[in-house]
Amino acid sequence: MADYNQDGEQEFQFQQENDGVNNQFFDHGLGNFEKTREREQEELERQIRAEQTQKQVDYHKSSQEMRDKTRTGGNYLPIKTNLKQAYSPFHIFVSGHIESGQINDYDGLCCKYDFVAGTDWQIIDGNRSGVSQHSYKSQQTNRRVVWNYPFELAFSSTNVTGWPQLVLTMTNRDFFGRDQICGYGTVHIPTQPGSHYRYLNVFQPISSSLLSQVFGWFKGKNAEFINPIELLSKNEGREVTRVISTGVIKIQFHVTVKNMDEYGIFPFKA
Repeated sequence: MADYNQDGEQEFQFQQENDGVNNQFFDHGLGNFEKTREREQEELERQIRAEQTQKQVDYHKSSQEMRDKTRTGGNYLPIKTNLKQAYSPFHIFVSGHIESGQINDYDGLCCKYDFVAGTDWQIIDGNRSGVSQHSYKSQQTNRRVVWNYPFELAFSSTNVTGWPQLVLTMTNRDFFGRDQICGYGTVHIPTQPGSHYRYLNVFQPISSSLLSQVFGWFKGKNAEFINPIELLSKNEGREVTRVISTGVIKIQFHVTVKNMDEYGIFPFKA
């Protein structure tokens, strides 16, 4: 009986040792299989990225060749061979100030500005909007309202569509201290580098009826746009509105551009 138990224990130990060896070989083979799959997946992803990069380079080469064929006269510049990739943007740096304005029938004016651009544009530095102080007319400035309100920001983009605009909203306070709209205006940022002056025409919406105008006077609220930034920047629906001119505002821009020539855009004066 003792011999039988001893033989059985030896066989059981031998079987356990064989199972352990088999498990080790199985784990080792499974690990190699997983590593092989990972290497194949990495190689496939590397090939896909290489194909995408090659397509982008081919697209830029064909676009550059087309621009070279259509470029004539004074717009010719030496062709650069180190083309940028599609994800490399160009930059526009804008600074300046809202200098002064002549607004009829209003005084104590406050100027609010907003910069609006297309979906491909990003503001990488600076303030998108700002509000100036309330300024009053003076005999020393020929009845002009002077703000000298500065602004500064930087844009980046890969497409000139949706070129940035400056949208202005003019407000003042009535006898009861209530803010009311005095006019709107919009102007594009100059496309040429350097220092520029722009004269922006200010206009004010007109009430649809005399009754609405009377109610607006009692409420201290002139006719105004519901979403002026969206309306003025895209010009959709402006043909059905009635406006009246209220004055002119003088704005100074300082524009600097970078990497625009890499996209075949040469912003110099003709």
